[in-house]
Amino acid sequence: MLKALLSTHVPSGCAAYHTSNMMIRYGLSDTFGSISNRTKTLFKTLLLLVVICLTPFLSFSQINFSASFANNTIGPGSVSKLVFTIDNSGGAAVSSLSFTNTLPAELTVATPSIAKTSALNGSVTAPDGGSAISYSLDRMAAGEIVTVEVYVTGTTLGSYANTSGDLTSSSGNSGTASANL
Repeated sequence: MLKALLSTHVPSGCAAYHTSNMMIRYGLSDTFGSISNRTKTLFKTLLLLVVICLTPFLSFSQINFSASFANNTIGPGSVSKLVFTIDNSGGAAVSSLSFTNTLPAELTVATPSIAKTSALNGSVTAPDGGSAISYSLDRMAAGEIVTVEVYVTGTTLGSYANTSGDLTSSSGNSGTASANL
């Protein structure tokens, strides 16, 4: 009965008109002072309607934040592209996203840095020859994936472990992103 009720009485907009029709149709109690099975069914149906109506507005997962280098190794003076990926595939829209990344001592921002982002309202700061990258994004839609790219160069031969600062947003802290070169 509940399945049939939901399939015939739950509007896509969850209008109050339909819930009031259900109350009239199913009544509040059969006898004064007792709770009927109809009332229990009505309560469960209304609770389910609340969950259905609110689900699109709730965020059920954190934003995924990762980093990678385009090359596995580079020598002194060579260049590699550092890519940060911000993945909001499973969440709701968020705002005020930002992170910073202080590069390991053996890496610097390349000249030119060719810093860019796939987000129209995003801002990357990575001064040529500098040691830090910062990023901010006003708003990110649910399901959106954003990349941030900056070219870096090595000053000495070796392996470099790069870990960013935390990615923060209106949905909280998504942690750091790490990549090895």
